[in-house]
Amino acid sequence: MGQPVVHFEVIGKDPAGLRGYYGELFGWEFDTSALVAEEVSEPTGYGFTDPGRIGEGTGIPGGVGGGAAYDAHVIFYVGVPDVEAALRRAESLGGKGADMTPQEGNSVMRWTRSEHNGLGLMTHMIEAFRKRGGEIVPNTEITRLKLENDRVTGIEGTNTETGERVDVTARTVVVASGGFNSNLDMGLEARPDLKSGRGSEGPGRRPPAGGAWRLAARPVSAT
Repeated sequence: MGQPVVHFEVIGKDPAGLRGYYGELFGWEFDTSALVAEEVSEPTGYGFTDPGRIGEGTGIPGGVGGGAAYDAHVIFYVGVPDVEAALRRAESLGGKGADMTPQEGNSVMRWTRSEHNGLGLMTHMIEAFRKRGGEIVPNTEITRLKLENDRVTGIEGTNTETGERVDVTARTVVVASGGFNSNLDMGLEARPDLKSGRGSEGPGRRPPAGGAWRLAARPVSAT
């Protein structure tokens, strides 16, 4: 039996117009109270719909959003038992990764066909980095920022698969782990008024998105 499509996404430059169109055409109702990641849509411009819960309808849940800065596209998400294995299988069949890391708060990978349609910026940055001799260390949880003379000089961490210690010294350290809007706890710290609303926290990064910002905000000392 094939693996199921579990979510769909329609993104365009006029999200309100798109929701009006699909609502009129198919009778879909939308919940726009939840904030979503800026990588997906304008945070307040995304509407969730669940046709399977409207009347006697059946179907899968989805979302319609976007904004003036977002190119029009449609994505469907497939539920698989092993995301990494599915990604490797897609690449073996000629697919190319469009997002090399999971979306914030969600164990989600995206890929496209081997043509260069829709390839993400991150894909090309990774290729260029590796061509210049750079090394990417995946599956690493950062546990400490190294400090010397009041300057961050590197990181310490642990490989989450092998348990091995990771120690990197660098001239520059950049926190680029994304925002924390999909981390429900951190989101509510900043916006407690959203406590009664619907959140967009996904099935879960471990740790959830935003952990790097807590680490960066934590007082550090040289050892």
